[in-house]
Amino acid sequence: MFIQAPGMDYCSRKPQQKFNSLQPHISLPDKAIYDLQTLLLLEANVSGALVLTENHTIVYIDAGAQKILGRLNQHRDQADPLPVEVWCVAQALVENQSLFPESDWRIESRLIVDLSTILHVQGRWLQLADCDHPYRLLLFLESERSLKEKALSEAQQCKFTAREVEVWLLYRANHTYQQIADKLYITLNTVKKHMKSIHAKRRAVFDLDEFELKEK
Repeated sequence: MFIQAPGMDYCSRKPQQKFNSLQPHISLPDKAIYDLQTLLLLEANVSGALVLTENHTIVYIDAGAQKILGRLNQHRDQADPLPVEVWCVAQALVENQSLFPESDWRIESRLIVDLSTILHVQGRWLQLADCDHPYRLLLFLESERSLKEKALSEAQQCKFTAREVEVWLLYRANHTYQQIADKLYITLNTVKKHMKSIHAKRRAVFDLDEFELKEK
Protein backbone atom coordinates (compact mmCIF):
# COMPACT_ATOMS: atom_id res chain seq x y z
CA MET A 1 0.00 0.00 0.00
CA PHE A 2 1.42 3.38 -1.03
CA ILE A 3 0.90 6.57 0.98
CA GLN A 4 2.55 9.97 0.94
CA ALA A 5 4.81 10.89 3.84
CA PRO A 6 3.50 13.50 6.31
CA GLY A 7 4.28 17.19 5.88
CA MET A 8 7.40 18.99 7.06
CA ASP A 9 5.83 20.23 10.33
CA TYR A 10 5.47 16.61 11.36
CA CYS A 11 8.90 15.73 10.05
CA SER A 12 10.60 18.37 12.17
CA ARG A 13 9.90 16.27 15.29
CA LYS A 14 13.11 14.27 15.07
CA PRO A 15 14.34 11.89 17.80
CA GLN A 16 16.92 12.87 20.39
CA GLN A 17 19.32 10.24 19.01
CA LYS A 18 21.67 11.74 16.42
CA PHE A 19 23.23 10.08 13.38
CA ASN A 20 26.84 11.05 14.02
CA SER A 21 27.98 9.54 10.74
CA LEU A 22 26.57 7.85 7.66
CA GLN A 23 28.45 4.63 8.33
CA PRO A 24 26.81 1.32 9.35
CA HIS A 25 26.88 0.78 13.12
CA ILE A 26 25.86 -2.90 12.90
CA SER A 27 27.07 -5.54 10.44
CA LEU A 28 24.44 -7.55 8.59
CA PRO A 29 24.97 -11.31 8.02
CA ASP A 30 26.48 -12.20 4.65
CA LYS A 31 23.26 -13.91 3.52
CA ALA A 32 21.26 -10.79 4.41
CA ILE A 33 23.59 -8.56 2.40
CA TYR A 34 23.36 -10.94 -0.57
CA ASP A 35 19.54 -10.90 -0.43
CA LEU A 36 19.51 -7.10 -0.12
CA GLN A 37 21.84 -6.57 -3.07
CA THR A 38 19.79 -9.01 -5.16
CA LEU A 39 16.64 -7.06 -4.32
CA LEU A 40 18.30 -3.78 -5.32
CA LEU A 41 19.33 -5.22 -8.68
CA LEU A 42 15.68 -6.02 -9.42
CA GLU A 43 14.44 -2.53 -8.53
CA ALA A 44 14.13 0.05 -11.30
CA ASN A 45 15.71 3.52 -11.23
CA VAL A 46 17.36 3.18 -7.81
CA SER A 47 20.01 5.84 -7.15
CA GLY A 48 20.78 4.82 -3.57
CA ALA A 49 19.70 2.61 -0.66
CA LEU A 50 19.73 2.97 3.11
CA VAL A 51 18.70 0.38 5.73
CA LEU A 52 17.81 1.29 9.33
CA THR A 53 16.75 -0.60 12.43
CA GLU A 54 13.56 0.42 14.20
CA ASN A 55 15.61 2.48 16.66
CA HIS A 56 17.31 4.45 13.85
CA THR A 57 20.63 2.58 13.69
CA ILE A 58 22.18 2.42 10.21
CA VAL A 59 23.02 -1.13 9.13
CA TYR A 60 23.57 -0.58 5.40
CA ILE A 61 24.19 2.40 3.14
CA ASP A 62 25.52 2.30 -0.41
CA ALA A 63 27.66 4.85 -2.21
CA GLY A 64 24.66 6.33 -4.03
CA ALA A 65 22.79 7.08 -0.81
CA GLN A 66 25.91 8.56 0.79
CA LYS A 67 26.36 10.88 -2.18
CA ILE A 68 22.71 11.98 -2.15
CA LEU A 69 22.68 12.65 1.60
CA GLY A 70 25.98 14.49 1.30
CA ARG A 71 24.53 16.78 -1.37
CA LEU A 72 21.41 17.39 0.72
CA ASN A 73 23.52 18.42 3.72
CA GLN A 74 26.06 20.43 1.74
CA HIS A 75 24.59 23.84 2.57
CA ARG A 76 22.81 22.99 5.81
CA ASP A 77 23.91 23.97 9.28
CA GLN A 78 23.09 20.78 11.15
CA ALA A 79 25.03 18.14 13.03
CA ASP A 80 22.74 15.27 12.06
CA PRO A 81 23.66 13.91 8.58
CA LEU A 82 20.25 12.25 8.09
CA PRO A 83 18.06 15.01 6.59
CA VAL A 84 14.65 15.62 8.10
CA GLU A 85 12.93 14.78 4.78
CA VAL A 86 14.44 11.29 4.87
CA TRP A 87 13.89 10.73 8.57
CA CYS A 88 10.22 11.64 8.05
CA VAL A 89 9.69 8.67 5.74
CA ALA A 90 11.54 6.29 8.06
CA GLN A 91 9.56 7.39 11.10
CA ALA A 92 6.23 7.22 9.26
CA LEU A 93 6.92 3.52 8.61
CA VAL A 94 7.23 2.85 12.34
CA GLU A 95 4.12 4.77 13.26
CA ASN A 96 1.96 3.29 10.51
CA GLN A 97 3.05 -0.24 11.35
CA SER A 98 2.03 0.30 14.98
CA LEU A 99 -1.44 1.36 13.80
CA PHE A 100 -1.83 -1.20 11.00
CA PRO A 101 0.57 -4.10 11.71
CA GLU A 102 -0.88 -6.39 9.01
CA SER A 103 -0.49 -3.87 6.16
CA ASP A 104 2.47 -3.80 3.76
CA TRP A 105 3.21 -0.07 3.82
CA ARG A 106 5.27 1.71 1.19
CA ILE A 107 5.65 5.39 1.93
CA GLU A 108 6.94 7.90 -0.61
CA SER A 109 8.00 11.51 -0.52
CA ARG A 110 9.50 13.84 -3.11
CA LEU A 111 13.07 14.91 -2.42
CA ILE A 112 14.60 17.97 -4.12
CA VAL A 113 18.35 17.42 -3.98
CA ASP A 114 19.22 20.53 -5.99
CA LEU A 115 17.85 22.54 -8.92
CA SER A 116 18.75 19.79 -11.38
CA THR A 117 17.87 16.68 -9.33
CA ILE A 118 14.47 15.60 -8.06
CA LEU A 119 14.22 12.17 -6.46
CA HIS A 120 11.61 10.16 -4.61
CA VAL A 121 12.47 8.50 -1.32
CA GLN A 122 10.44 5.33 -0.80
CA GLY A 123 10.32 3.48 2.51
CA ARG A 124 9.19 -0.07 3.27
CA TRP A 125 9.72 -2.80 5.84
CA LEU A 126 12.18 -5.52 4.85
CA GLN A 127 12.81 -8.94 6.37
CA LEU A 128 16.29 -10.23 5.56
CA ALA A 129 17.73 -13.73 5.85
CA ASP A 130 19.37 -14.70 9.16
CA CYS A 131 17.93 -11.59 10.85
CA ASP A 132 15.55 -11.73 13.80
CA HIS A 133 13.82 -8.41 13.17
CA PRO A 134 12.64 -6.52 10.07
CA TYR A 135 14.48 -3.40 8.92
CA ARG A 136 13.41 -0.18 7.27
CA LEU A 137 14.57 0.05 3.67
CA LEU A 138 14.77 3.54 2.16
CA LEU A 139 15.26 3.74 -1.60
CA PHE A 140 16.21 6.91 -3.46
CA LEU A 141 14.46 6.69 -6.83
CA GLU A 142 15.01 8.86 -9.86
CA SER A 143 11.89 10.75 -10.86
CA GLU A 144 10.53 10.67 -14.41
CA ARG A 145 11.65 14.28 -14.84
CA SER A 146 15.21 13.49 -13.74
CA LEU A 147 15.37 10.44 -15.99
CA LYS A 148 14.09 12.36 -19.00
CA GLU A 149 16.47 15.27 -18.46
CA LYS A 150 19.42 12.90 -18.06
CA ALA A 151 18.43 10.94 -21.17
CA LEU A 152 18.08 14.12 -23.23
CA SER A 153 21.44 15.39 -22.01
CA GLU A 154 23.14 12.12 -22.99
CA ALA A 155 21.39 12.17 -26.37
CA GLN A 156 22.72 15.66 -27.05
CA GLN A 157 26.25 14.78 -25.96
CA CYS A 158 26.30 11.63 -28.07
CA LYS A 159 24.61 13.22 -31.10
CA PHE A 160 21.82 10.67 -31.36
CA THR A 161 19.54 10.77 -34.38
CA ALA A 162 15.91 11.84 -33.84
CA ARG A 163 14.76 8.21 -33.83
CA GLU A 164 17.56 7.18 -31.45
CA VAL A 165 16.43 9.91 -29.04
CA GLU A 166 12.90 8.45 -29.06
CA VAL A 167 14.23 4.95 -28.44
CA TRP A 168 16.61 6.11 -25.71
CA LEU A 169 13.92 8.06 -23.82
CA LEU A 170 11.68 5.01 -23.74
CA TYR A 171 14.55 2.74 -22.71
CA ARG A 172 15.52 5.06 -19.87
CA ALA A 173 11.86 5.07 -18.78
CA ASN A 174 12.26 1.31 -18.23
CA HIS A 175 10.36 0.11 -21.31
CA THR A 176 11.26 -3.26 -22.78
CA TYR A 177 12.53 -3.57 -26.33
CA GLN A 178 9.16 -4.98 -27.38
CA GLN A 179 7.29 -2.10 -25.72
CA ILE A 180 9.54 0.40 -27.50
CA ALA A 181 8.82 -1.32 -30.82
CA ASP A 182 5.07 -1.22 -30.17
CA LYS A 183 5.04 2.43 -29.15
CA LEU A 184 7.13 3.61 -32.11
CA TYR A 185 5.49 1.24 -34.64
CA ILE A 186 8.81 -0.32 -35.62
CA THR A 187 10.09 -3.89 -35.51
CA LEU A 188 11.95 -5.46 -32.62
CA ASN A 189 15.03 -5.87 -34.81
CA THR A 190 14.95 -2.16 -35.63
CA VAL A 191 14.91 -1.34 -31.92
CA LYS A 192 17.94 -3.61 -31.42
CA LYS A 193 19.79 -1.86 -34.26
CA HIS A 194 19.08 1.55 -32.73
CA MET A 195 20.22 0.34 -29.30
CA LYS A 196 23.41 -1.05 -30.80
CA SER A 197 24.12 2.36 -32.34
CA ILE A 198 23.29 4.10 -29.06
CA HIS A 199 25.60 1.70 -27.24
CA ALA A 200 28.48 2.51 -29.58
CA LYS A 201 27.97 6.28 -29.38
CA ARG A 202 27.77 6.31 -25.57
CA ARG A 203 30.86 4.13 -25.28
CA ALA A 204 32.79 6.49 -27.57
CA VAL A 205 31.70 9.69 -25.80
CA PHE A 206 31.99 8.47 -22.23
CA ASP A 207 35.08 6.32 -22.84
CA LEU A 208 33.55 3.20 -21.34
CA ASP A 209 35.74 0.17 -21.94
CA GLU A 210 33.33 -2.46 -20.63
CA PHE A 211 29.98 -0.76 -21.03
CA GLU A 212 27.02 -2.99 -21.66
CA LEU A 213 23.36 -2.12 -22.15
CA LYS A 214 21.03 -4.79 -20.85
CA GLU A 215 18.36 -5.97 -23.25
CA LYS A 216 14.97 -5.72 -21.60
